[in-house]
Formats: sequence, structure tokens, C-alpha cells
Amino acid sequence: MVNSNRETRFADRTDLPSDLAEAFRRAGSLDERPESLEAGHSAVTDRLNEAGVTITPEDMYQPEPTRHAVHIDGTVKYVPCVMDALIVALLHEDDTVEIYSESPEAGVTIRFRVTEDGVTVVPTSAVISFGLGIKESTNPDFDSVKDTLNAPDAPIPTTCAVTNAFPDSASFERWAAEISEAALVELSVEKAFSLSKQAARTHVGK
Repeated sequence: MVNSNRETRFADRTDLPSDLAEAFRRAGSLDERPESLEAGHSAVTDRLNEAGVTITPEDMYQPEPTRHAVHIDGTVKYVPCVMDALIVALLHEDDTVEIYSESPEAGVTIRFRVTEDGVTVVPTSAVISFGLGIKESTNPDFDSVKDTLNAPDAPIPTTCAVTNAFPDSASFERWAAEISEAALVELSVEKAFSLSKQAARTHVGK
């Protein structure tokens, strides 16, 4: 169980590989590379806030089924990635939310249960990938943030494509070895939940 009351301006840190640090710098139009995942995530979140961007759950809901299904109060919503699913669950803090996230490895589904007490996951060995695109964004100056979010070759949309749940680290490593368009890092479910909570509290609105 991950404690949902955990401080989200993070007590621990995840060091970034140089390619992911550079992708964060470009995604947020930052002056320098962040030293940690937490610093990069906070910096990009701050840029979204400065631009006055609030992303609603409706912005994340997809018209067609995806590999990431969020079950809320008898309804099913589909979102682009597993961390979007966690964010949506956190915005329904009074409900118990079930998430079924299909791993890129065919036939493997990771199950999350989010309540007011935190998150549980089956299997307990599950991990989550996080990444940013390594191409130059078509809109690197954040002059229109939603355009940046939606540009097909921008770093942030690539995040959705490469943010997935896996049954264990070995499964993540097999998949990551085949990915060339993004810089990646493996996260524990606890870390991914903390990052999702940060996003839910700062730039995602109900």
C-alpha cells in the first residue's frame, strides 16, 4: 500500500540519465538540465502553471478504447497512459477506482486499486516506465502549451506512448531495449503514484 498522504515535493530522488535530463530541459524550455526526476517533473509542472494551463479529466479521456482503462462508479474511461489513469483516480478521491493497464507485453494486465488510503497493485512486483521524446519539439518555447502537448513529435505526447505498467523489472528492461524514440527510466509504483499526485494537485482540475 502506498500512503496517499505522503509529501509530494519528494523526500527521495531519482537520478536522471543524461538523455532524459536533456529531454526534460527541452520539454519545459528550462535553462539547464534538472538533476533528478523530481526536479524535472516539478519544473515542467511549474511551466504549465505559469502558462495558466489546467488539464481536466475530459482532456485525457479518449473516444476509443486504449490499453489503460479506469473504472469509476460503474463507468469505464480510457486514457492515454497509466499515469493519466492514476491522476484521474486521484481526482475521484471519494471513490474507489480500479485501473486495468495492459502492458506492452501482450496478454499481461496490471491491476491497480486506488482508495483514500493509497494504491495497491497486482502483481506487487509491478513497475512503471516513464519517458520523454528525444526529438526536438515543434513548439519549444511554450508559447502555446496545449499545442506543445498535442504536437505529434513533441516530448510530452511521447511520454504517453512510453508510460506503461509492467509486471516486473525484467519485463520493463526487455521492452526498453527496443525503444529508440524516447529516454526512459523505471519507476516504482510508489514513485509513479507520488508524481501523479503532484500533477493532480497542481495543473489538473476536476
